[in-house]
Amino acid sequence: MLPQYESAEVPIEYPVGPFDAVASGDAGAAPTQPAVSEAESPPAVETPPPVEYPLRHATLVFDLYYGAGESSPVGEVVHTWTQDGREYRIETVAEAVGFVSWCLGGRLVQRARGALVPGGLEPAAYRAELGAPGRAETARFDWGAHKLALASKGEERLIDLPDGAQDPLSMLHQLYFLTPLPDAAPLDIVTGRKLYRYVYRTVGEAQLETPLGVVRALHMHRQDPDGASMDVWLDRERSFLPARIHAVDRKGRLLRQEIRAARLERAEPARE
Repeated sequence: MLPQYESAEVPIEYPVGPFDAVASGDAGAAPTQPAVSEAESPPAVETPPPVEYPLRHATLVFDLYYGAGESSPVGEVVHTWTQDGREYRIETVAEAVGFVSWCLGGRLVQRARGALVPGGLEPAAYRAELGAPGRAETARFDWGAHKLALASKGEERLIDLPDGAQDPLSMLHQLYFLTPLPDAAPLDIVTGRKLYRYVYRTVGEAQLETPLGVVRALHMHRQDPDGASMDVWLDRERSFLPARIHAVDRKGRLLRQEIRAARLERAEPARE
């Protein structure tokens, strides 16, 4: 997530999918089957428990700061999550102003969608638009063929898709499914440009002073070979969603996101 949000309240409509199909009409009488004794009955197939993510909807608003000593925001980031128990949608809209906007390329819109599966999130598509639709990069996940279709700067390529791979948006929610978080959490992260292998390491607990009050957070750190790094503080009271993010690019430029507002809607527990 990087750095005004057009419509945080606009509901996202899910397309009709295979889960929504309902058999209708007269299929005819079922053929008679011979009786099967209990001893001959096939073993019962254990159905995996329903996947539960505690939030149906979440909107997080962050103030964006440039540099370590800057005390006035230079922009805003709005992150929106929604799910219906089967599929999810995520959108992040980030916009900086002034000099920082020129440095960062202006407005960044990221969108991701996928499915809730045993073990967490299974991304289907990711798209990032920096400044204009013509500068978009995309990633499409084909889990059946274990292939990734990446498109960036007019070029497309196909690469292998590792199990458990995430995009930059789904990763922030996938951390919930990894709790209790280990000392080192390796994650494969996909953008429209390439596949990255990141390792997030646990630093420790922290108390953050925020407009939401004091936040009890778990601090995690990622160090990249090219000098870039990321620190994220996960809010224990809000399903391990980020309350603070510090990202340093390979040129040493620091962007800080500090939580300003949060609106959460809890999901109904799955029924047996």
